[in-house]
Amino acid sequence: FDDDDKTITNNNNGNLIQTATNEGSNSLVSTMIQLFHDCSFTFQKRMRRGTANHSNHGFHSSTKGTTLEPMESSEDIRLLLVDLMVDLGDCMVAAMKGEKTLGENNVLLIESTSITCQTLAKSALLDPYPDVQRASCSLIETLAQLCPSAIQMNSSSLLVPMTGQQQVVGATGEANTNVSSLSKQSLFRHRHAKTRCKAVYASVAIALCCARGNGEKHQQGSTLDGADKSDIVEASRHAIQTTLRLSTNETGGNSSSMRLLLEDVILPGWEDLIKLDQAASVRFAV
Repeated sequence: FDDDDKTITNNNNGNLIQTATNEGSNSLVSTMIQLFHDCSFTFQKRMRRGTANHSNHGFHSSTKGTTLEPMESSEDIRLLLVDLMVDLGDCMVAAMKGEKTLGENNVLLIESTSITCQTLAKSALLDPYPDVQRASCSLIETLAQLCPSAIQMNSSSLLVPMTGQQQVVGATGEANTNVSSLSKQSLFRHRHAKTRCKAVYASVAIALCCARGNGEKHQQGSTLDGADKSDIVEASRHAIQTTLRLSTNETGGNSSSMRLLLEDVILPGWEDLIKLDQAASVRFAV
């Protein structure tokens, strides 16, 4: 075919080809969202933590009573489960680029992402295997691109294992920040610098989602990959300032809670890392 033939063919059948392409894309996205939904339940089931009794470990056992341990004993399998969710999420982000509306699939996507976020907060981020914790931070960054609204809804839960602080809603409905018992085991205080770095990047992704949920326009599938470090820092600063400004002007428990989350949980955690962390890579990440 020469160029003229190609032009005529495209002009005659362009609409049909475009329609077929759109239908195929919608079918692919629907199938991937359903697969992601099914995998989120499998991920929740396999990553859950159960009670382990240490009462029969002998006289010299340093662990007394019961502790929560992963039900899946193999750390390699747990890592593969997290990697599977990361790969599936990345494929979905790529497939959903340019999708304006998801229709009924939007509810399914939010539900699936919320289930995955709760599994991360209650299990994967608390995993004793550092590689699982780092992969879990990568999964948060992927989910932040895939479904920012679900990250925003689960932001408080996700930040507890990172910062060791959590919000508690009092009898008056006001949110207060308490130091969790996990503060000494939080990812911001992890013994590995590269784990602390991953936790910083994951917390930035959460902060950006909170800003989007408070009025920032978000383009589906947008990412900071390939951006300059100064651009990322500036984007984070702008997102936090925008969120604080909106939460000050708005009324309601959600905006007040979001302001408290940013002021009393995320920012103090970053400030402590800048002042106290001895690893240059962590301070640079912040």
